[in-house]
Amino acid sequence: MAPEDREQKYVEIRKAAEESLYFFCKVVLEMRDLNDYHKELCDWIQAGKRRQMVLWPRACFKTSIGVGFCLWKVAKNPEERILLMASTREDSWALLNLCRQMMEQRELLRGLWPEVFYKNPYSDSPQWSNSSLTVKRSGIYAESTFEVGSLESNIVGRHYTGALIDDLVTKDTSATDAQIKKVIEFWQLLRPVFVPMNAQIDYWELISGTRWHDADLYGWIMDKVPSVSVNKRGIWADNAEEDTIMGSILDKAKLSEIRETMDAAQFAAQYLNDPISSETAKFKLEDLAPYTYRKVPPGPFYCTVTMDPARKVGKSSDRTAIMSRLLSTDGHWYIEKTWAGRLHLSQRATKLFDFCMDLESFGYRPVQVGIEDVDGLDIPEFNSVMAQRRHYWSITEIRPRGRTKASRIDQLVKFAEQHRLHLREEDKETLTELIRCPHGRYDDRADALSMHADLKVGNPSAAAPRLPYLSPDAIAKRVKYRMRNEGEREPVGAMWSIGFSHDGIDIGSVWKAEPDS
Repeated sequence: MAPEDREQKYVEIRKAAEESLYFFCKVVLEMRDLNDYHKELCDWIQAGKRRQMVLWPRACFKTSIGVGFCLWKVAKNPEERILLMASTREDSWALLNLCRQMMEQRELLRGLWPEVFYKNPYSDSPQWSNSSLTVKRSGIYAESTFEVGSLESNIVGRHYTGALIDDLVTKDTSATDAQIKKVIEFWQLLRPVFVPMNAQIDYWELISGTRWHDADLYGWIMDKVPSVSVNKRGIWADNAEEDTIMGSILDKAKLSEIRETMDAAQFAAQYLNDPISSETAKFKLEDLAPYTYRKVPPGPFYCTVTMDPARKVGKSSDRTAIMSRLLSTDGHWYIEKTWAGRLHLSQRATKLFDFCMDLESFGYRPVQVGIEDVDGLDIPEFNSVMAQRRHYWSITEIRPRGRTKASRIDQLVKFAEQHRLHLREEDKETLTELIRCPHGRYDDRADALSMHADLKVGNPSAAAPRLPYLSPDAIAKRVKYRMRNEGEREPVGAMWSIGFSHDGIDIGSVWKAEPDS
């Protein structure tokens, strides 16, 4: 080829590479195994927002494409200063090493952009080491073209134009709630290391990884940070588990071998990008969703209530959950009323009391109230509230008896598998929490619900049937009738309540707003 023809060919290749990230990675950086799925990803990254997140399975070239994107940005603008971030120093050094190998070994990269990439970087570059790399540039900056960082590093006084944040979430960094919170807070504190928005170059951010936990950094970003666009997919191709997105490199047979060495939860996280996959969920959607109800069938029922109190109260603490159950004569559970939230000790007792009174207002008097009282405070507090309001229920202390929360919930799973657990059709929160167990943010409702198995209520056929709903006027008339016939005197400003029984209504302890004149 004549020199002028070679030069023209270089111009054409350079133009094509600058216009297409996929062409740059596959041709210039020689990533020859990239396929149409990777082209879609490259096109998405190239055309996407300034802040992007790629959630792809393991071993699918997402890190290679991320590094290719960084080099593509530098080739077009050598004034870029890029932070390569990973969970550990070793992993961040591996990202830098991949960049260095590309710049040292890809002759076409150096030939197309000789004004950017050094031919002999070890001797010519002002910074070419295991911690930073610098290309040819005209500006004078404190930062190199590529620098590394990790969860273990303290990045202060640096200002980058972009960042590749690769696999910040790992098995170790998502093992506990504290670790998950630490990673989220670390990512939030990265904002100051980027150049100001009013600078000549707007910073960009490419996050890549795989899911490990429903509440991990990636899940948090998807829920809380709408400015970050997300590209998420599992290993299967578009033809639904017939082929993989990697083709022959990781076909169905090879993937099956990998699957045999991993438990379902690991496989779902690493290759399906779904930590709450139906394969790993304790409660199956097909065991719950078809058996929801709009209207409770005819009784009789035993009504029981349980409370799983939070040990600590705060924005990131556990929640208190209160769950009611209607137990039918054939052993089916109808979950009539549920609640979960963060409350202090005195608030929990009041909430539990009001919760039980609400059930009574619909004709279901709890025959037992079960409370897991690990600290020995909730039962005395609830007794105090009942004494103040002069209305009582039987209390049972729920004891672990050597069982873990997981084993209690497993017992509840059996009821669901037997299609004996029925949720209200509109109770989406409880349904969502159950099908996300054990990888969801919360398991308070599931734990409180499992406690009903510890309440011994005898023969459900002896339970009181549900009474029809009574309006406040009807309740007031019955109260006055009982008071006149039994010779009771109504004090001014008294608090009264209604308790249901077989025979009708007994005076218990509900608030009466004003005395009759």
